[in-house]
Amino acid sequence: MLARFGERLSQAWYTSAYWPLLLAPLSLIYSLALYLISFFRTPPSPSAVPVIVVGNITAGGTGKSPLVSYLVRYFESKGLRAGIVSRGYGIDIPRGEVRLVSLDSEASHVGDEPLMLKRLLGCDIALCPQRSLAVAALESIGVDVVISDDGLQHHAMYRDIELCVVDSARGLGNQWLLPVGPLREPKSRLASVDTVVFNGANSSESAELSEFLARHHVITSRMELVPHSFINVDTGMQLSVEQFKRGIAEKQLSAVAAIGNPQRFFDTLDQLNLYVQLVKPFPDHYAFSISDFSEMRGAIVMTEKDAAKCSALGLKDGWFLRVQPELQDKLGDRLYNQLVEKNRLNPSL
Repeated sequence: MLARFGERLSQAWYTSAYWPLLLAPLSLIYSLALYLISFFRTPPSPSAVPVIVVGNITAGGTGKSPLVSYLVRYFESKGLRAGIVSRGYGIDIPRGEVRLVSLDSEASHVGDEPLMLKRLLGCDIALCPQRSLAVAALESIGVDVVISDDGLQHHAMYRDIELCVVDSARGLGNQWLLPVGPLREPKSRLASVDTVVFNGANSSESAELSEFLARHHVITSRMELVPHSFINVDTGMQLSVEQFKRGIAEKQLSAVAAIGNPQRFFDTLDQLNLYVQLVKPFPDHYAFSISDFSEMRGAIVMTEKDAAKCSALGLKDGWFLRVQPELQDKLGDRLYNQLVEKNRLNPSL
């Protein structure tokens, strides 16, 4: 019941629905809490290694993890050892404990997104509710630059650069603070970040927001998530999109997604001209069981994040879509130069 209400509410944020205004007193309380936190906040001391935060100001998925993967690969291409810190959403970690992610970790122990990134990138990943402790742990093992997956609102962690990812198609919704709208922080927060990265093609929502950002001299960038291949969840067999369409997709297809915006994944499948007979969205970070797939026939397609939780379920015909982030400008170079200018990176490394 609660999950169904949450789904209806998140859909209402991006429509002209008025009924969420009934929750306006809660938004006012939330706004007051934000103000008090900012008023009494003590700025953290700089970390020994540079930190780039990749976050958002809206609840739900915007495409942060693909941008995190892009940045890790970029800094590795510069000869630097990059690491990732995360809160570890949905898992129980004692406040002062730092948990390192390994290739044989379980999603229930480290979370779906950290495990996905570990398997995709192989880099060092540390989890802790106090992200500054996770940063210190990565520093102690020789990491040169840290990327924080989410954490824009975690001001107890020092950051050198802030990137905010915005879903181009959905924008900021009705622009109300939670729970009337999707905003974790007011729209004005975007005026203080270093770069806003729009995920997806330009839209009326992103065009309007771009005008706001231009007035506040905030740099913008654009990211496209390009379908690269389908990979079997059990065997690791990799097929190009065309190979998958010619072979596997000729059978029946079902699709699941337990991400912040499941419809984005289903739209991607539609754009690939894949006919999916059964589509099942689930809440973000949902813990799958084999019974969730009992109604599905033929091949089952999912996101790479979902595959991190389904690899032990024995889905013989389960496949995940791997996407590659493509940036339209030289975002990596700009961030690298920014850190060098701040004397936070040594260009000779």
